[in-house]
Amino acid sequence: MPPTRRHAALEWRHIFARTFAAIPSARAFLPALFACASALVLSACGLELPEQPYFETLLTLPFGSERFTGSDLADESEYVLVDSTAGAPLRLFFEGVVDTFRLGEKMDITLPATSLAGSLDQIEIPTPDPVDERFRIGELTDLDLPEDGLAVVVPAFTIPPIRRALPTQDELSWVRFSSGQIDVTIQNLLPIPLGDESTQDPSLRVRLFDGTRGGLLVETTFPAVIRTGAVARSTIDLTGVSLPSALELEVSGESPGSSGRTVFITPSSGFDLSARFVSLEPDSAVAVVPAQELRLEDSVAVALNDSLGIVGGMVRDGIFSIELRNELPLGAAGSLRFPELLENDEPIVLAVSVPPASGGVAGSSTETIDLTSTRVRALNDEPLDRLQFELDVATVPSDGFVALGRHQSISAAFEETTIRFASVEARPTDVRIEIPHTVTQLDLPEELEDLDLAAASLRLVVANAVPFPANGMVTVRSVGLPNPIELPFQVAIAPGTSASPVESSVSIDESNSALLSLIRARPEAIAIDGEVRIGDGLVTRTVGREDFVRGRYEVSAPLRVRLGLLERTADDFDFTVSRDVQDRIGSDVTGVVARGQIENHFPFAAETEITFASSMDQLDETPEVILALVRAEAGFTDETGRVIEPALTSFEVTLPDEDIPFFARDRVFGRMVFRLRGDSTAVVSLSPDDYAEATGALEFRIGVGERRP
Repeated sequence: MPPTRRHAALEWRHIFARTFAAIPSARAFLPALFACASALVLSACGLELPEQPYFETLLTLPFGSERFTGSDLADESEYVLVDSTAGAPLRLFFEGVVDTFRLGEKMDITLPATSLAGSLDQIEIPTPDPVDERFRIGELTDLDLPEDGLAVVVPAFTIPPIRRALPTQDELSWVRFSSGQIDVTIQNLLPIPLGDESTQDPSLRVRLFDGTRGGLLVETTFPAVIRTGAVARSTIDLTGVSLPSALELEVSGESPGSSGRTVFITPSSGFDLSARFVSLEPDSAVAVVPAQELRLEDSVAVALNDSLGIVGGMVRDGIFSIELRNELPLGAAGSLRFPELLENDEPIVLAVSVPPASGGVAGSSTETIDLTSTRVRALNDEPLDRLQFELDVATVPSDGFVALGRHQSISAAFEETTIRFASVEARPTDVRIEIPHTVTQLDLPEELEDLDLAAASLRLVVANAVPFPANGMVTVRSVGLPNPIELPFQVAIAPGTSASPVESSVSIDESNSALLSLIRARPEAIAIDGEVRIGDGLVTRTVGREDFVRGRYEVSAPLRVRLGLLERTADDFDFTVSRDVQDRIGSDVTGVVARGQIENHFPFAAETEITFASSMDQLDETPEVILALVRAEAGFTDETGRVIEPALTSFEVTLPDEDIPFFARDRVFGRMVFRLRGDSTAVVSLSPDDYAEATGALEFRIGVGERRP
């Protein structure tokens, strides 16, 4: 309450002692009086006049009425609460909140930057034509035969190198193989063997030469003897071999002839050579290239802030940005498919295209996908941990010769992005939500410093708008104490919705925790933290982005206390003193008494100290007049410690003579201090209806007239 000034009016009370007071009727004696006076004069005798009578009067200076109530504690402290129930005790009360946690913070999928790249599994180039050649006896030896043949003994001979040009590959300029081979087959149609058993030398040697530059490219040999009618096979490994479009085939070897036997031989007799290019894996080529196909499949790990076990959901916002890069000399087009991202219940497919590389610089293009209002669905109904993507592209055929290599690639680079959900179908497994560290500062009123509380309770309330039950593990601890006090406890949390949050609560008190010790220790602050655990991994429910968990706590201690001392300073008062009264105080006052009454409705004895000073500042520093302490008994209480009837105490304090002159001034300032004292053992209740009220006045005795010796 704001301070009030009480100005006391001066009230005179005069008590006169007159000499005629005892005479029944003064008029009856007047004739006698005059007769007596005449006789005295005539007899020349003198008449002595009566003395001025002396009497005392009282000058009363009320210093007002001061009242201190239990409600004053509540009005002046946010930590003292008045219960709405009539007569209920005051409560020491403070509360704190646990910051709201919204599940939207756990409903964001972060996709890290990633890329996939692929080169051509194989370069599609025209396969070289098959080679089928017959080498006749006339090319192998100088034996001269008639057209219809001849029975003759064929001498041993050496087959000189016989070279033939193979068909030119018009759409191929040059090719290098990472793997592949040429299968070469020799069928001996001569009546004589090829090769010499006695020397073990190869029967035949087959070589490939660069048809333009003439250099040897590859070769192979055949076993020592290929008998008449036999077929021999050999292979030429093309790994790492580069072949031009123009090739020449060369054959050379030995033959023992007919070994002295006569054989029939015709000019068409000889051996057949066939060559087949098989299992070719070109590494690079300069060629006219047909369309090439490329398929890339990959996935990216889903980074969740703490998995809710998302099996599906509606996307609120998110953008994919993809850069395509093409090192091939061929333009490409195709599709990028995301199996888990759905639009109209179908996987999202993005048409893409990218230009060819040119001048040593890869072709590039950028594509974006706005995921707003799309859906995510896990393919196997298991919580999502990866997002897959598939890139299928096909190049356009080349327009002429191009240099193509398997080291050249097409790649897709995804920028880091975050997909934010509006809602998800979640199957959480022990998801842990940290309760934000919350501190509530305490600044208890000085009047309560000496209270020894007898009971206390703490109630934690958790509002859950998440459709899963949860278990909260909470710790309340003191702050600012040399030996911190911790109160751990658990709360079972019922499921709710954002439209209808469900509150769950748990309470502790002095009977099952150290709460009372914590409050009695007067910490600077109360801190609360912990975690909430949600989900068992079995139940799937829809969770909204605005679903939340929040809490609050209340600490209440009824002011049922063991009191040592409770001190309360009432509002200061002041009164004015007139000049006339000041003069009388300075000269005629014979004594001063402070007289009044204390009505005490508190369950403690009350002491009242009254001080006077010449200024407000002086009241705070050194008051000039201090009345002796006035003690009032405690109010009468019932068995619960509540006051049922006030105690009335009258007081009378005589001021020392040396204090009297102080009041001879224009204005006097005063203060009442109430001190409630208990025995620190009995438990009593403080109520908002409790009060202590002191009323009083200063009575100045003023002498009038002359006092007889």
